[in-house]
Amino acid sequence: METAINLPETSAPSRKILVSPDSRHIPHSVPLLNQWQYVERTIHRLLAAWGRHMSDWDGKATLHRHVWDQAEIIRRIRTRIAQFPGGKPDAPVSSLLANLADTALLAPCFEDALDGIYKYILQGQTKAYVEYVQNAHPVHDGPSLSLFHEINTIKEQHFFWYRSYRRQFPHTTDRTYEQALQRALSEAGALQSILPLAEGSTIPCRPTESFQLPQVSRRPAGWAPNFDIYPYFSADFANNIESRRLFWGTAYLQEMNLPDDQLAWLYYGDYMPWDWHYDISRHLWDESRHGCSGYSRLQDWGISLHDVGFHLYHGEHLRRHPEGTPLVKRMIKPYVDEARADFSRPMTALTPDSIYQAVFHVGMVAESGHFIVKNEGYDDFRAVQDLESAEMMLFDIIDETAHVQYAHRWLPLLAEHAKIDNSDYRARAVQERKRLQEHEIAFIKEAESLPRNLSFGPWRHYQDLLAKVRQACPILDSANHRPRSIKPM
Repeated sequence: METAINLPETSAPSRKILVSPDSRHIPHSVPLLNQWQYVERTIHRLLAAWGRHMSDWDGKATLHRHVWDQAEIIRRIRTRIAQFPGGKPDAPVSSLLANLADTALLAPCFEDALDGIYKYILQGQTKAYVEYVQNAHPVHDGPSLSLFHEINTIKEQHFFWYRSYRRQFPHTTDRTYEQALQRALSEAGALQSILPLAEGSTIPCRPTESFQLPQVSRRPAGWAPNFDIYPYFSADFANNIESRRLFWGTAYLQEMNLPDDQLAWLYYGDYMPWDWHYDISRHLWDESRHGCSGYSRLQDWGISLHDVGFHLYHGEHLRRHPEGTPLVKRMIKPYVDEARADFSRPMTALTPDSIYQAVFHVGMVAESGHFIVKNEGYDDFRAVQDLESAEMMLFDIIDETAHVQYAHRWLPLLAEHAKIDNSDYRARAVQERKRLQEHEIAFIKEAESLPRNLSFGPWRHYQDLLAKVRQACPILDSANHRPRSIKPM
């Protein structure tokens, strides 16, 4: 005799209907998407505001990648908003979200700021997406559900990084800050409901006098080298392919400075349209990857960060050797005492003019001025079958071709905000590259007279590093050492 199986009673899952008698042709998901884009831009701006405090090399690379990931998340949401009739990606949202942004920004310290970003806002936003997916119709609003699945996959990786970081560096969130964040999240409906518009909001984390970025980004341990070997790079660059190999690994490592500078561009460039922030976020991640490419190549050769140093692009805050000190003395302990580096000194807020000048110098001078020597390096490294170095050069050339286009695209609008004449920017770039080339030529003459004996520490160290490169990756065709262009700047 068969026994009946009692199945549990089932019912249709509860859903939130996205239309109402007065919703016209715009579903209720659109104002939610506008709010969520604002929150994602808040996270993007918070990373820009606090990212320069990260000292660990891998931590820097991760935060830079998260800036780009956030830009991609924001792009996805803006695209979805624009697909709805009358959808406006830059529509105003509730000032309660602006309050959440400002509350998170004004953290007591960097570690608290990380907790605010990853523990509170990121997780709150992720829960909001999950709640939406669980309650929306899986067919009617399928594109939005697909979008949130993609976004939460990215956010899961961000949270996994944060969890691993917290296990390595435990921290208890400041109680007052924590309570303020929880209160701001609660007032914002836990990011899950449509908020009253009231007077609208401003850009997330708008620059205020109560918050200042550090003048110089923090450094990883062992960042200061004992010797400065860069003068030998200048002297040998045109005639020594082995010196060029070591130079490019070292020079690319130094590019990790630029994304930390670009964090400030993003934070203080709040008046620029979203597309500019998107391009700069990609540029920032590219430069971070270049820094990691150089460091990775040096590690292939058994060379450490301390061997070559993570030089500062802006060294005015350091107690340097007195002006007029001979080059041979400046090359020994180039950073007199790394403990004296004042990483707590606040940055003077970037003005529209200073952002314009920074974009002009990077895109139209530094990057444009290195294409010839980079292409020569790519050709030479392929010829001697150092394909790892050749690959490193090629991807940099590809990325920086795009970066120059960013400069062409955005300098006119940046100049408009700065109220300066941009009509002759191409000619000015040519003149500035010429000036820096002349400066380099004069420096090469001085560098060529440096001691080249093992009793001089910088020369001995330079030779030791070249030997490491040679041993790890011998050049197969020594006859390929044909003269090349001098270092441009």
